[in-house]
Amino acid sequence: MTSLYIYLKNNFPGVYKQIRDVLFPIVDRLREKKRKQFTQPVTKEVCVLGHEFKIALDPNNGFLDSHIFITGAYESDILAVMKQHLHPGEVFIDIGGNIGWHSLFAASIVELSGHVHTFEPLPKLQKQFTCSIEANNFTEIITLYPFGVSAKTEKQRIYLNSKNMGNSSLFIDHKQESLDIELKPADEVLASLPRVDLIKIDTEGAELAVLQGLITTLKSKRPTMIIEFSPSFWGEDKLARGQEFMSILRNANYTIRDIEVGQIEIKEDEKWLRSFTKVQTNLLCLPN
Repeated sequence: MTSLYIYLKNNFPGVYKQIRDVLFPIVDRLREKKRKQFTQPVTKEVCVLGHEFKIALDPNNGFLDSHIFITGAYESDILAVMKQHLHPGEVFIDIGGNIGWHSLFAASIVELSGHVHTFEPLPKLQKQFTCSIEANNFTEIITLYPFGVSAKTEKQRIYLNSKNMGNSSLFIDHKQESLDIELKPADEVLASLPRVDLIKIDTEGAELAVLQGLITTLKSKRPTMIIEFSPSFWGEDKLARGQEFMSILRNANYTIRDIEVGQIEIKEDEKWLRSFTKVQTNLLCLPN
């Protein structure tokens, strides 16, 4: 079922939307019943695209934990791209690890001969992810860094979103709790690694600063990247920031594809940026 969902979404988005519009009200009622059962932290066993692992979930985190508890999956289309470009023995970098969903999936792929390096600055999510690492005996596979990634070493204030902890951001004040987090350039941390094969970036609008601190790694280690591109966080600066974002990738000699529309290649950056009206999309960036 997951494979069919991914195939329809990527190749027949119109058909996928029609089916989703019909089935969503029914599925949502069934999910609401299950959502009411999620009242305390649990460790859930999941199997996604043939890979099994355990993940610690907390109902107080909001959307992501609830979605995984109910459906047993999240972003299956992104995981499918990860599986295509990641293999046993390789190195995966997760920038914006959250509760570790993508990192745990990657660890199940790379196995003991490979490694996963995860950056997550929020203490609550670090603690939860550590529980998942221990539950899977992944302590030899996953390294968790308790800070975020940016263009330079600094501290910034992050605004938490209790309805969706993964939506916590440096850019939008959710009028809830906030805290200062430590940020470092990824280049400094990754310099000692002999290889980097796949990088996932999901930082709620901070992806430009992440790339600015990753340029040396891109040019020397030539990793494939999956980047959540979220210009909606940039306000009136979104075109200029988008152009700089694309320029970094082009100068490092990358091909850019939009995963959300069948991995179509983006060839005219400014035209694509000006026509982009969605909140965000996921980009597949391939070294030439």
